[in-house]
Amino acid sequence: MCFPPVKLFHNSTFFSFTDCRPCDTEELIRSYCTSDFVFIGEMGRVRNRDEDEKSEVEFKVTRVVRKLGALHFRTNTDIQQQYGKIVVPKKCQVRNGRGIFLITGSVRFGELAKTCSPYLSDWENIANIALREGRMECPLVL
Repeated sequence: MCFPPVKLFHNSTFFSFTDCRPCDTEELIRSYCTSDFVFIGEMGRVRNRDEDEKSEVEFKVTRVVRKLGALHFRTNTDIQQQYGKIVVPKKCQVRNGRGIFLITGSVRFGELAKTCSPYLSDWENIANIALREGRMECPLVL
């Protein structure tokens, strides 16, 4: 089954950490089920790091779906809000995007490295279709 294209960062759908190409549907499902972390959040500032050719993307974390170990999010205790940073290759040219995203990834050298990051509404559509077709590889928690 084909899924409709989903716009995200820099006119693309989802990004793979290693080569900036879009994650396909199966990769997205696998990433959701096997990543070190899965969280829902809103994108904030993007800062390019010249020293290691990575970009840091800040997120306001609205919900942690799954995590292995500590994720080291900052907490603003006045409003009970968590903030975190993920890293992507600088060559992916990530730009600030509005909306709520599902972020999956792994912990690499103490940093959160993004694997896939669809808009939450697009992920919900993909996941629901995968559930109906029996292709969801793990329980869906949202």
